[in-house]
Amino acid sequence: MPACPSLQRLPRCPLRPPCVPRGNGKGEPGRSVLGASRRSLANVPCLRSYTLQISQEMDTLVAQYPGLLSKVNIGQSFEKRPLNVLKVHRGSWGSRRGLEPAAARACACASASALPPPFPAPPNRSSLFSTGGDKPAIWLDAGIHAREWVTQATALWTANKIASDYGNDPSITSILDTMDIFLLPVTNPDGYVFSQTKNRMWRKTRSKVSGSFCVGVDPNRNWDAGFGGPGASNNPCSDSYHGPHANSEVEVKSIVDFIKSHGKIKAFITLHSYSQLLMFPYGYTCTKSDNFDELSGPKSCPISGQPAWHQVQSGTYLLSHLDQVFRINVRNGDESSKLSQLVNSDNLKLSFWKSPSIFSRPVDVLVPSVSLQSVRSFLKSQGLEYSVTIEDLQALLDNEDEEMQHNEGQERSSNNFNYGAYHSLEAIYREMDSIARDFPALVSRVKIGHSFENRPMYVLKFSTAEGRRRPAIWLNAGIHSREWISQATAIWTARKIVSDYGKDPALTSILEKMDIFLLPVANPDGYVYTQTQNRLWRKTRSLNPGSACVGADPNRNWNASFAGEGASDNPCSETYHGPHANSEVEVKSVVDFIQGHRNFKCFIDLHSYSQLLMYPYGYTIKKAPDADELDEVARRAAKALASLSGTSYQVGPTCTTVYPASGSSVDWAYDNGIKYAFTFELRDTGHYGFLLPANQIIPTAEETWLGLKTIMEHVRDNLY
Repeated sequence: MPACPSLQRLPRCPLRPPCVPRGNGKGEPGRSVLGASRRSLANVPCLRSYTLQISQEMDTLVAQYPGLLSKVNIGQSFEKRPLNVLKVHRGSWGSRRGLEPAAARACACASASALPPPFPAPPNRSSLFSTGGDKPAIWLDAGIHAREWVTQATALWTANKIASDYGNDPSITSILDTMDIFLLPVTNPDGYVFSQTKNRMWRKTRSKVSGSFCVGVDPNRNWDAGFGGPGASNNPCSDSYHGPHANSEVEVKSIVDFIKSHGKIKAFITLHSYSQLLMFPYGYTCTKSDNFDELSGPKSCPISGQPAWHQVQSGTYLLSHLDQVFRINVRNGDESSKLSQLVNSDNLKLSFWKSPSIFSRPVDVLVPSVSLQSVRSFLKSQGLEYSVTIEDLQALLDNEDEEMQHNEGQERSSNNFNYGAYHSLEAIYREMDSIARDFPALVSRVKIGHSFENRPMYVLKFSTAEGRRRPAIWLNAGIHSREWISQATAIWTARKIVSDYGKDPALTSILEKMDIFLLPVANPDGYVYTQTQNRLWRKTRSLNPGSACVGADPNRNWNASFAGEGASDNPCSETYHGPHANSEVEVKSVVDFIQGHRNFKCFIDLHSYSQLLMYPYGYTIKKAPDADELDEVARRAAKALASLSGTSYQVGPTCTTVYPASGSSVDWAYDNGIKYAFTFELRDTGHYGFLLPANQIIPTAEETWLGLKTIMEHVRDNLY
């Protein structure tokens, strides 16, 4: 081969340094950020300039490996920054001239150092690159989500690794002898610059969104693959906003056009962080890809012990069988403050089942599999103790689905309503009709309004005195739709009342003096949504003008210190209070009915979970005027409930028992003259949470009935 003796031992030669590391007072030139002899990334503060650092490092690599690397511009970002790809191609100048890689690199150093070049200059970039491509190729990109800095750094390191190992590593050499590699280190340059200069946690592009003050699109929800499906948002302010249409982002469109025009891309790899996952299609459907078995590899392949993928989100990420519920032990206000960092971490996609409080109580949080490691690391760093209460959320959901399907089949064949199973809204309404039809002298079905999606809201009225507006008890359930045990307990209670009237002296005497109104499903739209779309949905399904997020928390929507502490003004929050008090038609229907009746003496709201029996107030720590009596009644009710199977309930005012909560139903009832106002949080204490197995429905309903009846007896004996 041609000799270049004076240069054979030369190290990689620097071009004009991209920046001088901070703290170098001698005026010495800074060195590039890659390579064993160079400064670590941590010691090079100027790495934070995308334009001055990564772009020039790409130029450095191209200059030092002209026989292997070329830089290809495939387009521009929204803010006119170039999208530059490194093409790794064995057929370039040095190889075609018959040089070994080391010699080509050495002579490239000579050129870069302004020494006389011993060989002709390499062809220009356009001759090295053709959109058709003469070889099959691999595509590798990084940094599509701007804040994931380790991906851009890894990609640039990879480029150096490929170039330095070619000719030394038989594997990489054989790959490049048959294929090209295209590497895009920074897919989202505008977002990357923004994450370095303005907002370290920025994820999206920086494009303008018509009609919104919010900026940018999630470029990994913008591809034409299940576009606009689950897991992507149509809210321009969301981190996962999919954009106005597929390929709307010029960064995405540039890649699409390049790959299509090349025509021979055989592998596509994209680098993200974090979670230590290796995934393959599909993300927008549960259907297996045609080459699923090949992509997944041998069944024994130990890839970090990751389980099979199950649920989907549109775009990329999948939920696995390892979604878990953590119980975090919060012992004081300082630990609660530390935990607030998790509450505000939207990117972790956490769902708090038991929210943080100023008081010492456990916090339950659903952690998606992709966030498990991050949450564990955070809790460890903050010294917060936790345990895993639900190891595999998906397993519970699967068991629940299987039970419901089995029960539906049995009910169709027997035509009997199974009170030990969870049911659809239609099945509950049919059973309400059946009860009213079977006991016409005691029960009537009353429609009090419609939901946002125009579903009827039905109440069962139990009365022994037709036509008279007697003192009454209000009992509702399911205001939070995912709390299925409450709806199931309510419909069981309806059957219990008609079955025991005339047999149970206590119940009979209650109904001789008072009426009972029972609303089994206070949030019908949300309940249907939990059965068809999202099992853990909590809110209503109303639309929020100006936001793509749906629904309001109907138990923050009542006119009782509306929009106060414990409620959110963010439409995307699970505790969003709505635009104004009684904005939710479901709440307004109950309010109008109760105010129109004008003789309710008791208001009871069934929720889950936690095994609590609470009374006003939730919106203030101030003691309610009737707190002593309410506390005494609640403690007797909890004792009666526990007498059946030993289930223990905690008793107290809402604010100090759980957390501050403004705009709640029981506070509204109390403030509007209904003295006996109580909230039940039914089983359990967190082992199953909202996913209480169906085999606990009847035991829960039976013990709850004893508590309810105790309260009703007190009301009967203390009418005011």
